[in-house]
Amino acid sequence: MNTDQLFLGIDIGGSSIKYGVGNRKQGLQSFQSLPVTQKDLSGLEGLIVQIISEMQISSVWNGIKAIGIGTPGLIDRKTGQLVGINPNLPFWIDIRPESIVPPDLSIPVFSDNDANLMALAESTQYPLDACVLGITIGSGIGSGYVVASRIYHGSNGFAMELGHVCVAPGGALCNCGRQGCLEAYAAEKGMRNRLQERGKDLSRIQLAELLSLAKTDTVVQDVVDTGISYMALAVGNAIMLLDPDVVVFGGGGSEIADYPLKELIKMIRSYLPEPVNHRIKLEKAHMGNKSGVLGAILHAESLFADTWER
Repeated sequence: MNTDQLFLGIDIGGSSIKYGVGNRKQGLQSFQSLPVTQKDLSGLEGLIVQIISEMQISSVWNGIKAIGIGTPGLIDRKTGQLVGINPNLPFWIDIRPESIVPPDLSIPVFSDNDANLMALAESTQYPLDACVLGITIGSGIGSGYVVASRIYHGSNGFAMELGHVCVAPGGALCNCGRQGCLEAYAAEKGMRNRLQERGKDLSRIQLAELLSLAKTDTVVQDVVDTGISYMALAVGNAIMLLDPDVVVFGGGGSEIADYPLKELIKMIRSYLPEPVNHRIKLEKAHMGNKSGVLGAILHAESLFADTWER
């Protein structure tokens, strides 16, 4: 790749849009964030226009060859549209993520699920042929799987929805409308909902506060412990199915000091047979909240090389 070629990565989240410029060889060259204050399609479009306008007057614009977008939600590989339910951005559905970029730019745009792109970014910390399972912990639970620097999507693009595997048949109602999903117990919103069922209204506190409260409140501690137990079971099962070289834990939850990551890893290992335990790495993500942007950059770079440089 020509090192003069740069790629713009945009990571769309429920509370902010992160963005930056870079490439695989040089890494992330810039990183910024804008809050999502107007939670509708026009508000999201306005933020994208703001980012593009900022880039166009910068010295790097002429070097940008493509744009990568990371987004929450399921992307149907056959239609390219977001499908299903998107709880944090309910308006962001039945739409191609690429369409958020003004079409008059004449720059190729590529998109993928945000957890897939987190895993792609983290995979750069390991050998090129590594199998990397990335887990994101926060308002939801996401996951992505990268094999030899390529994202695994499955046949329809719906692979690696770890947050929506069933860990408690007939259990708590999840945001997706089904019962017993991992996300209903192990994600921030799921934990708050479980506490609501037990008479504790903590709807206004963030995950960091909830985890801190667990140190002195036995009910909160029990809900957190249940979530961690289900998370360990789900991740352990995923390891046995996928046989990754490494599992990396990212997302906002993993950055919180009180998040019991060591306990989670210990519990996961208790579910694994010795040959697997001996070889697999279970680690905290290296790039923090920048991984989604770098993943979007790498995704755009790879697909640009595949489709535009032949």
